[in-house]
Amino acid sequence: MFNVMFTEEDVKFYLAELALALNHLHSIGIIYRDLKPENILLDQPKLPFSNEIPGVKPGAFCDEYNMMQELGRGTFSVCRLCEHKQTRKQYAAKIISKSGHDCREEVEILLRYGNHPNIVTLFGVHEDNSYVYLVMELLKGGELLDRILTIQRMSETEASAVLRTVVSAVAYLHEHGVVH
Repeated sequence: MFNVMFTEEDVKFYLAELALALNHLHSIGIIYRDLKPENILLDQPKLPFSNEIPGVKPGAFCDEYNMMQELGRGTFSVCRLCEHKQTRKQYAAKIISKSGHDCREEVEILLRYGNHPNIVTLFGVHEDNSYVYLVMELLKGGELLDRILTIQRMSETEASAVLRTVVSAVAYLHEHGVVH
């Protein structure tokens, strides 16, 4: 293990860079900003879907899931807690408006690279005339970017753990030809 000392200015610089990288990755739906590097899941087993069209579940999203409280909001989407009606397992549902946004690339990236421990797993995709519903693993811990922007200081140990997690995900994506 390296025993490197960072100045306060070094830590500020790296945290600012980390905040920019997290913001960009989150804006394109690649990484969920979970506070815990081990990405603790509220549910472990994957819910099987048999899709006629690869990646898209036929039928109404609301027939299978109960919609619950809002978890977050973006320019073209809202993320809500949802519960599978049969299994009672909870997931995060990213509900993307079809008007003005094509989410095919996001779905493809999540389906292809969601097996990395620091990239959210996509369990299924539903759509109707107005929206695409991405059923994803529910991660807890809050928004890392929000925490970075509001805390006064982060210890070297905390900063190195966060950087290690983000660099691991970015390196994985780069190895597979995804650039940011």
